[in-house]
Amino acid sequence: MSRSNVQVTRIGFTSLDGNVKGLALVLHNISNCLFSKNTGMAVASITRTEVNKIEKDHINTVPKATWNGVTLAESNNCIVVEGNQYFPPDSIKHQYFKGSDTHTTCPWKGLASYYTIEVDGKENKDSAWYYPSPKDAARQIKDYVAFWRGVKVEV
Repeated sequence: MSRSNVQVTRIGFTSLDGNVKGLALVLHNISNCLFSKNTGMAVASITRTEVNKIEKDHINTVPKATWNGVTLAESNNCIVVEGNQYFPPDSIKHQYFKGSDTHTTCPWKGLASYYTIEVDGKENKDSAWYYPSPKDAARQIKDYVAFWRGVKVEV
């Protein structure tokens, strides 16, 4: 396996209290990997040029939600909760969002409201949700929007 086969998983996070933001990169399929007996960790032998490419290709990407060929939301200020990217309200392209009468309840976040996404005459019912009045534990995601039902979220 050559170094060109390095694959990266980017994991961004923000705590619900807003105090911790961070980024972790998980490198997969790295050749020339050494195992350190002192630390018990694998140490990758990659060049600075390769690190710069990884940073360019993965760190500087902006989380984006798309459906039916259209970008619905894009932001560097998402909050990740339970594996879902919650996009800030100002990052949403509201022309594609229609309010829905659907509501669900989460025991710790509260009452969720839904949007139906409409693009080029096609509807994706209740494919986005948000918490207009979340419980205190989830106050940081007030009005932030998350997606499912075929909406592709790239990070």
